[in-house]
Amino acid sequence: MRPDEPIPVGPGRPQPAYLFEDVDPPADFEPISRAKITPAPVRPETLHRGRLLDWLSRHVRRRLSFVVADAGYGKTTLLADFTQRGNVRCLWFKLDHTDGDWVTFINYLIAAYREAVPDFGRVTLPLLANIAAANPTREVVLGTFMSELGRLTEEPMLLILDDYHLVDESSDVQLIMSRLLRDAPPTLSYVLLTRRKPELPIGRLSAMGEVSELETGDLRFTREETGRLFAEGYGQPLEDDVLDEVERRTEGWAASLQLLRSTLRGRSNVEVRAFVRQLSGATEPVYDFLAQEVLREATPGMRRFLVGTSLLERIVPPHTVALFAADEPPPSEEALRERITEAYDVGLLGRRGESSHGFRYHPLLREFLLRQLTQEASPDEIREMHLRVALAAERDAWLTSCRHYIAAGALADAARVLVRSVLVALGTGSWGAAAEIVAQLEGHTTEPDIEVILALQEIEEGRLPEALDRLEAIDLDTVGPTTRALVRHGLYRANWWARNPEDASEMLRELRSDPETPPVLRDVAESHLLLFGDDTVSLEGAYRVLARAAASQAAAELHFFAGITYHNAAAVARARADYREAISCGNSALMHLGEAGSAPLGIHATQAILASCYAELGYRQEAGESAALALGKGATDADAFAELAYYLAAIGDVGAAEDACRRAAELIRLGPTEQLQQTNLALAVSRTALSAGLPTRVEAHLGAGTPQPTGIAAKTVAFYLRSTAAMAMDEHEVAAALAFEGLRLSRAEGSRHWEARLALVLAAAKFDTRELLSAVHDASRVGQLVLVENADAIAGVLQLLSPVPDDLVASVSTYGAAWLPALRRRMDHGFSPAGLACARLLDQYGAREDVSRLRAYERTYLKGTRAVGLGRALARRTAPVLAIHDLGPGWFAVGERTVQLGSIRRRASSLLALLLTRPRTTTTREQILDMLWPDLDPEAAVNSLNQTVYFLRREIEPDYDDDASFNYVRSEGELLRLDQELVTSDSARFADAASAAFKGRVIDIDRAVVAIRMYAGRFLPEFEYDDWAAAWRDRLHSSFLHLVHGAQVELVRLRRNTEAIDLTHHALAIDPTSPELERALIWLYASVGASTAAAEQYAHYATAMRSELGIDAPRFEDLIASPLHMLREE
Repeated sequence: MRPDEPIPVGPGRPQPAYLFEDVDPPADFEPISRAKITPAPVRPETLHRGRLLDWLSRHVRRRLSFVVADAGYGKTTLLADFTQRGNVRCLWFKLDHTDGDWVTFINYLIAAYREAVPDFGRVTLPLLANIAAANPTREVVLGTFMSELGRLTEEPMLLILDDYHLVDESSDVQLIMSRLLRDAPPTLSYVLLTRRKPELPIGRLSAMGEVSELETGDLRFTREETGRLFAEGYGQPLEDDVLDEVERRTEGWAASLQLLRSTLRGRSNVEVRAFVRQLSGATEPVYDFLAQEVLREATPGMRRFLVGTSLLERIVPPHTVALFAADEPPPSEEALRERITEAYDVGLLGRRGESSHGFRYHPLLREFLLRQLTQEASPDEIREMHLRVALAAERDAWLTSCRHYIAAGALADAARVLVRSVLVALGTGSWGAAAEIVAQLEGHTTEPDIEVILALQEIEEGRLPEALDRLEAIDLDTVGPTTRALVRHGLYRANWWARNPEDASEMLRELRSDPETPPVLRDVAESHLLLFGDDTVSLEGAYRVLARAAASQAAAELHFFAGITYHNAAAVARARADYREAISCGNSALMHLGEAGSAPLGIHATQAILASCYAELGYRQEAGESAALALGKGATDADAFAELAYYLAAIGDVGAAEDACRRAAELIRLGPTEQLQQTNLALAVSRTALSAGLPTRVEAHLGAGTPQPTGIAAKTVAFYLRSTAAMAMDEHEVAAALAFEGLRLSRAEGSRHWEARLALVLAAAKFDTRELLSAVHDASRVGQLVLVENADAIAGVLQLLSPVPDDLVASVSTYGAAWLPALRRRMDHGFSPAGLACARLLDQYGAREDVSRLRAYERTYLKGTRAVGLGRALARRTAPVLAIHDLGPGWFAVGERTVQLGSIRRRASSLLALLLTRPRTTTTREQILDMLWPDLDPEAAVNSLNQTVYFLRREIEPDYDDDASFNYVRSEGELLRLDQELVTSDSARFADAASAAFKGRVIDIDRAVVAIRMYAGRFLPEFEYDDWAAAWRDRLHSSFLHLVHGAQVELVRLRRNTEAIDLTHHALAIDPTSPELERALIWLYASVGASTAAAEQYAHYATAMRSELGIDAPRFEDLIASPLHMLREE
């Protein structure tokens, strides 16, 4: 069960008095964005476009609707408005170029549907979470997703896919959309907002009337809508002749109407008329003309602001003050804030992001304004503007300052700012951007601080010898204290990655001992010496040091330093079993590393730590999401792969763990690398070997002769893994000795995480029942992974835990992927008390594959009176549902197999069909013999029935085994029936849905529509001439026609006649000769004014009446004059 406490998060994003230059987060760090599954906001002035909203209400229940138009025609606004006003539950997915791969597309589909069904995707999400490690195929994941989607039948839902044109050429997206359109439940429908109509296989849907489309012409504002928009939305009514000109010139283009609104604000009717006259005579594109007019009609102050601020990538008040400081008089900061607000309110400025303090122009508008600036200001004036901004930015945005100095040609000043900001660049992880500045300053500076920047970039690129040579060439006696500390820090990092731990430690000691070392670099040195030295340390004390250092670095906005320190604090907190604090620190690390743009330097490894901490607390979904992010695009951190491999192996995902180990080993092989990575990989490989049942491999990685483990509690972990391996090999004395040493060390460190694990191994190795029960109880209080990591050790002494503790049962139920292999391995050792205890537990929680193993175990070791029926109940629990599709040509699916009824033995399919006609009832053998073998003597008929049952079971399950397989066809004495829980049929589901659609004599229209869409054809036409099938077939079809008629009448009552037409088309496709359906369709066509369609349908109906029945049809006028509910009787 999930704990009641909220998931811990890190501290909120800091709100400093000033801003460093924004560094965009890395492209490969993309968690689910709620903005993409949230409908676009609708501004208060948005016009209620009744004709389009009504069209959507009538058509979106169809399977697929297109809204096709170029940019600026209001597609998104229309559908966002519909989500608030429509008659169906609307979900949203805003696409971008990154959504074209199948993993991302399915992930966001799940996120969208979770807005309506919070637990949707429980099976598919873990597959996606392990995509990089387990590598499930697209077909497997898509099949699982479609299976889960098939359960969304309770409520009609509409999924709106905005900007679909950005992914319409993706073969992945085309395949997934094709499957959705073909196989999704009839309750689900889709709207694609796109600039071009995509290539999708919709011929069949079109023929069934299940496709609709809005085009550019439909979306253009009509004259009446434009008038209402200005009168009701903008509060500025237009006179009729002015409205005529606006309509002619803008052609109903929403984008131009919005910009026109900005232009006309505050003008009198006379001024509006004069401006529109100019608009009608203009020859340039409307947008350019209107942009010019925005400037022309702006006040001088606003015009100056718009043109001048185009020089800024990020518009913040302090920089705008500097920009206009030469004006006479210069504008105040408060006045400029008002300008920013005004420009934002009229849509000329946008925010840089949800959390940003800065604003920016749309790129097209900025280009337009920059052209204006270069035409209106001299090069010297523009240079002075750059210089003023650069000077103002020196204090709080060194990168902005450098860029503006360079743009002004003041390279010496840019070099000066850069040299002064090297420590900030280092602490924020911005040395890549700093290196770009250095490249532009070539020949203008040779400062040692700049050499540090270049060396750090070389370390990042793996060019360690070059970095060492560059740094060692600097004479520390000739530079100031900050430069000296920077050089030492660079030498520490270069030596660490070059696997020169002694030299690296020496640099750290010098940094710590030098009284002039800046505090931030002294904190880094102190933290590293504390965590990765040779001495046993108190993790509680280490955590206090790290927490203090991280808070100090965060306050100084040294994001890279803060991110790495929070990451280390998270690792320490996890070792102390303080998982909530670890998650808080991990989230803080992600925030700061994201600010620093440092995806390769910690984000993926932090996500891996978060995955295990969430799992310890029972937050399995969050654990899976973090694991997926740890394996995300661009992951190149060996530590992240090793960390995640350990976690995946611990929870039983051995294949994914092995793949993660291989990727970590490959990254280490390619270098650069350091001892900590080697240790992490050795631990991960050992954990993976244990979970794979290969305990002999552990000593090769962690035993005598292997490198000394380095890192947080690494020696303790090595003792734990070695003791667990010894237990798996039944070397109990060795296991006890190793566990004892590890337990002693863990208590000295305060490593509660590992102490709980080692205590379990020690108790198991000693066969001490009381101590073992205590350790199991203690483990459940520490974390949810303690027991599962010790599955092999516990399996070896499971007989001591009788009855099995509830905490252990919960662990087996939750983490079967780890527990079941351990139970099987112990059973495979042969008969023993532990083996029998494992067999009993496996019988309760095993998988389908365990049925035959359990039956064999019982036959071998539990003969006669000792037999307990191992595997019988498991066979039923693990059998897949047999889904029979019997409306239309018959076929069935069981597991991943699909079988056409026409492809199996005729008698076997007949028996199956006969049993389907009697849902939820049993049939006597005598009844079956009378219906299927009426002409055979009793003995021959009974023999035929027995053979048919034999063959039918094997048609359903080719590997059917009398001892181990589940019987879908139940034989109970003289009775035969299909299992009611594990056999479903479309006919029975339709019958239930049809009954549920009527509450007495009142029809539930939504349920009725769903039921009607479920009816795909008459019951098993393969048995059309078998008398025993006729009654069930006729009952179903009568229910269908009755339901259609009731739905038609109700939809007309609700004035949803167009939907009634669509429903009648669907019904006629199934029963094209039904006179009552034709009469209803004629009436419905006439009711919506489709007189031509009504006449054509009547002509077809009258011809059919004469040719097939030899009678004349009612007069057209009489037919359409009758009430709809009376047409059924004619």
